[in-house]
Amino acid sequence: MRRIGAAILLPLATALALAGCGSSAAPPASPNATVTAVGHFGAAPTVKIPAEKASSDLYIKTEVHGTGPVLAKNDSFLSNYAVYIWSGASHKLALSTFTATPQVLANTLLPGLTKALDGQKMGSQVLKTLIKGSGPPVVKGQYVVTQYVGLNWRTRAVFDSSWSRGTPLGFEIDATPAQIIPGWDMGLVGVPVGSRVMLVVPPKDGYGKAGASTAGIKGTDTLVFVVDVLDAVNGSSH
Repeated sequence: MRRIGAAILLPLATALALAGCGSSAAPPASPNATVTAVGHFGAAPTVKIPAEKASSDLYIKTEVHGTGPVLAKNDSFLSNYAVYIWSGASHKLALSTFTATPQVLANTLLPGLTKALDGQKMGSQVLKTLIKGSGPPVVKGQYVVTQYVGLNWRTRAVFDSSWSRGTPLGFEIDATPAQIIPGWDMGLVGVPVGSRVMLVVPPKDGYGKAGASTAGIKGTDTLVFVVDVLDAVNGSSH
């Protein structure tokens, strides 16, 4: 996984047959072309869909042009997306990761989405901070409070999430004995409080050769974490 992006998936609709009427006037614009998605990158967009039937043609429009590397056909990437069901003259929001957690997408997407994303530029590189907080940087020995989601790169499945449990995870950075996997000890030092970061953790910095069978993690599995750093205090005061 090398990149992050965002997408709006529109629409899921029944095909509509359009017949010509012999007029020399210009044909009306496709209803699909009047759909808009307004908002800043990384934030939930405001989507407007016309109160009419969708056309059967695939319509692609890039609302925010990223400055990152071009997305290749077989790349995996972390993304936020919203899915709307557009049926007849009505529509409804079916799914949105903007109100939950970003998702890893691979090369097993719907054909229309694959075509829409191929060649697009990503909004930012990973292993950079995704959202930079305004708090002080985390230092070794501090007690850190986080929310996170963990995914197995091999299976593309979530194996753990503090959001799902409803309880943040607290631990001491670089403690002896260690309270977290090495990838977290190394990856979170220096990150400002209030940040969201993505950590791509190879096996040696995760659960090692033994893996974690209870979570379905093998000793050869690379792990991907998206971590929100909520707070960091001196280790002796938590």
